Amino acid sequence: MKNLRSTIWVFLAGFVFSSLSLYSQEQIPVNGIRDDRNVSYCFQNGILHLDDRQVIENGTLIILNETITYAGASRSAPEGAVVIDLEGKHLYPSFIDLYSSFGMPKPKKTEPKRGQQLNGKREGPYNWNDAIRSDVQAYKLFQNDPKKAEKILSTGFGVLLSSPNDGLMRGTSVLLALDPGSENNCILKEEAAEGYSFNKGSSQQDYPNSLLGSIALLRQTFYDATWYEQNRSKLDFDASLDAINRNRELPKIFRTKGRMNVLRANDLGKEFGIDFLIVGSGTEYQVLEE
Repeated sequence: MKNLRSTIWVFLAGFVFSSLSLYSQEQIPVNGIRDDRNVSYCFQNGILHLDDRQVIENGTLIILNETITYAGASRSAPEGAVVIDLEGKHLYPSFIDLYSSFGMPKPKKTEPKRGQQLNGKREGPYNWNDAIRSDVQAYKLFQNDPKKAEKILSTGFGVLLSSPNDGLMRGTSVLLALDPGSENNCILKEEAAEGYSFNKGSSQQDYPNSLLGSIALLRQTFYDATWYEQNRSKLDFDASLDAINRNRELPKIFRTKGRMNVLRANDLGKEFGIDFLIVGSGTEYQVLEE
């Protein structure tokens, strides 16, 4: 696989080669004026990766009404199709994994603490609590693993959202195109989402030491960020609070464990006007009514 800076990604759940008729019997009446126009696109002169083994040089891909009807050797465009010259760019079929830690360092194991630890240990202009890591940027931590990338590609996944997994506020995730090459080739969007959890992670501080404490610290930090933004000119710089405000518009992914924590995360989001994307544990069906 070559430089993905020149890659056109086709985000599909695999190539579907359809031999069905383009016109079929209507089963449901159309409410309004019927639109029988067929929207067709023809991508030519591309390098098609049909799977992890089959590659077609100078290939053609044809899409009719959002369905792939042809992917193979070079051929002429259908009448009326919008023709796009790929000029040697690559096309891949792929699944997308929006919750991954690919290429992320594992949280450092710390020695058992002796006595109380009230203050944070992170060096720099960061929040006073080590569980607040909103300033962390995954793209700066990312280290490619070519062998693992090849293995994941072979299963049909080509794009990953890779997230740090340490702390209550975990910082921003990076959107990656799997590639055996350098880190430069992989990064599609350096900051694509933010991560949250109720697990304080590697922090050795005494606070928080319970779920109630974690919720309280998250709430207080959101209020602190608002206060910090409103009084920025009067305050010393805080990279963690600054990052919360800077990334306010990013999608926010909340990792929960246990069916009740989904409700707690949802309540937290309602309080601050955040629509969390929640990664559950599989038991959420038990609280569907709630």
